[in-house]
Amino acid sequence: GSTPDTPPSPSRVLRSNLGAIGVMLTAVGLQGRHDPSLTYIKQLHAEGWFGQIVAVNVTMMGGGALARSSADAWMGVKANGANIMTIVGGHTVDAITYCLTPFADLSASVATQVPEWRLSDTGGTIRVDAPDSLILNGALDGGATVSLHAASVPFNASGWRMEIYGTEGTMVASTTGLPQITPITLLGARGSDALEEHALPARFADHFPEGPPGNVGRAYQHMAEAIRAGQTFSPDFAHAESVHRLLHLIEQSSAEGTTIPVP
Repeated sequence: GSTPDTPPSPSRVLRSNLGAIGVMLTAVGLQGRHDPSLTYIKQLHAEGWFGQIVAVNVTMMGGGALARSSADAWMGVKANGANIMTIVGGHTVDAITYCLTPFADLSASVATQVPEWRLSDTGGTIRVDAPDSLILNGALDGGATVSLHAASVPFNASGWRMEIYGTEGTMVASTTGLPQITPITLLGARGSDALEEHALPARFADHFPEGPPGNVGRAYQHMAEAIRAGQTFSPDFAHAESVHRLLHLIEQSSAEGTTIPVP
């Protein structure tokens, strides 16, 4: 929520305004919650496939640390709100809580490792203050420890990888880009068996293409189904507000150098 020093998040303001005029169904672009592979992991967890989850390790390495085009120069300004913390951090943290459980506490470090970008189309340089590195350690409800490192790197970015280690099952999910955009490969194992490719069950087959359009299309389909059935839809503005609160706690932890409980 907000404090005297923190204005209400945009999602809270929008939700309040829309509620006042009778708009009851809202949606936000956390399309990873409609990804078949992430949904499958969520279902496996709900079924107890992992046993007791003890450790989760997530990395997201993207490019662009040294240079951007002039069209993307605005992203170097932290106040503009589109950076590794808000976009990559928001989507990646939300994928963890979607597949598993909410955070119980966290400790974070948010930094700007490269304070100057070269503009690839003009050859000029600009100063930037937007974060390009996020390190987060914490615990999920249920006791699993979590480590997340998301960063923009100069070269050879490895993409996204989430490793889930349980007392009965292990799963490694990876993709070359962001998990809500590019197709995910799953490797799984039961007990002490070796990891091997873990195919999605046939029930997840649909007509959507791989790549950026896929999960956006699934989100629209699920929203249409909710409208027709008169049901609620998720993720909505209320969920967006909870993500904003979590990002605020991450920034607070980094600024204060403390571990913060997540209410």
